[in-house]
Amino acid sequence: MQINETERKVLQKLFIRKRINHYHIRMKTLLRSGFKSHERGEVKKAVKSLIKKKFIRWVKKREKALSLNKNKIAEIERLIRGEKSPV
Repeated sequence: MQINETERKVLQKLFIRKRINHYHIRMKTLLRSGFKSHERGEVKKAVKSLIKKKFIRWVKKREKALSLNKNKIAEIERLIRGEKSPV
């Protein structure tokens, strides 16, 4: 599966911070964590795309809290490293 550079950065931020399963981060905090203010629109689009691809999931949608999908951790690691998936 192909992802763009912004999507890779978002996955990397969540993976490094170990935001997996019930450990979550709010969207507002993610946007402020290392992304420049002019990149925030692009980051929001990347998050929506990753949710559709099921790499990220809503933990508490009302609070806009996100975490990585624990079932796709191996694939996420490959994407972060830049390797191609075996499929």
